[in-house]
Amino acid sequence: MKQISVDWKGKAYTVKEDQAFALAEEIEDIVTLSELGNMGEKPKFIKLARCYAAVVNFAGGHAEPQEVHSHIMASIKGDGDAGKADMLANLAGGLIEMLMDGAPEPDEDDDDDDGDEKKRNDLFGNAS
Repeated sequence: MKQISVDWKGKAYTVKEDQAFALAEEIEDIVTLSELGNMGEKPKFIKLARCYAAVVNFAGGHAEPQEVHSHIMASIKGDGDAGKADMLANLAGGLIEMLMDGAPEPDEDDDDDDGDEKKRNDLFGNAS
C-alpha cells in the first residue's frame, strides 16, 4: 500500500507504506466500501469525520471526530453545493483509494529511479 499523507490544523502527517494496511483495517471498522461508494447520494458526514480523525490519529496527530465534523460542515457551508460535492468526492474518494490500494510494491533495480517517494493527496484533496 502507498504512503498516506494527511493535513490537520496546518500540520502534515504521514502513514508509511508498511503501516497503511493496518490503517485501512481501522477505516473498514468505521465505514464499508459500499457506504463510501454511495456517499454522493447518501452522505454520512459523521462516518467521514470519524475516518478522517482515525487517519490523523494513526499518523501521529490528534483529531477528535467532532472537530473534523465541524471543519467539514464549515467548509461545506462556506462553499455551497459545489463545495459539498467536492468535499464528498475528496473524502470518500481518498478513503476508497486507501482501501482499494494493493500490496507494497517490490523494490526494483531500475536505472531511472529518481528516488521520488510514493505520495497521494490528503483526504481533503491537498497534494502533499
